Amino acid sequence: MTVVQNRYRNAARYYARRAIPIFRLPYGSKIPFAGSHGNLDATTDRDQIETWFEETDRLNVAAATGEGAGFWVLDLDFYRPGVREDLDGLEAKHGGLPDTLTARTPRGGEHRLFRWNPDLPVTSFNTLPYGFDTKGNGGYIMLSPSYFDGGKDGKSSAGKYRWEGGKPDFENGIAEAPDWIYEYLRPATKSGHHAARSSSEWAKAMEPVGEGGRHERIKSIAGLLVARLRNQGEAAAQLVYAFNDARCIPPLPDDEVYRILEWVGEQQARKGSRHG
Repeated sequence: MTVVQNRYRNAARYYARRAIPIFRLPYGSKIPFAGSHGNLDATTDRDQIETWFEETDRLNVAAATGEGAGFWVLDLDFYRPGVREDLDGLEAKHGGLPDTLTARTPRGGEHRLFRWNPDLPVTSFNTLPYGFDTKGNGGYIMLSPSYFDGGKDGKSSAGKYRWEGGKPDFENGIAEAPDWIYEYLRPATKSGHHAARSSSEWAKAMEPVGEGGRHERIKSIAGLLVARLRNQGEAAAQLVYAFNDARCIPPLPDDEVYRILEWVGEQQARKGSRHG
């Protein structure tokens, strides 16, 4: 058995011993094996995990997040424009996020783990600022020392997932999320769509917005418009660009607005596939 294989196998054993449900992925990839069931295959069974490493030399390992793991994850894409600025703005408004168990991604993002609250269940499909995401029931995150090769198009950064501070302490290192962040995880209706906003909420959303809140506001408005104008994507995009020009001080560059629209479209497609 090679040193590399020992490292990956030992990491999988470590997670399983701490009751973190894990599943395997091909080395270098974030996509589950063809024919597998992804996070539905997650297990803490030692014999099953040992079998995985008898079949291949190296494997990536991911955790199924949510109630079964005892935590949910705030996924922060700091490599996207404006995300760190928007987080600073939210923390200035509501108070800082607590220190918690955190992993760094190959592209420079962060996975911040928060203790699962059964009274406030989190899913992977909620309204959050652009470049923010959640991984809860139905989601998963890659675990150290998993390696991502950058993908087929080569547009993503290659590298390993790494825990801050060394070996993770799942028992004592995961903080409770502050109440305010749950306000941004707007609950969905049974159809999978977010509850309709009142006229007063729309009026507030249309107010001018300055630096520190532009990305969040455009992402929110784009999400609402794309969801409601499903077959009129061009019209939704024009309205978002118009809001940026008229209400953002100063307006964001068009290419940043385009990236937000692109990201929102991807999120809506994921929701559609989940509820279709």
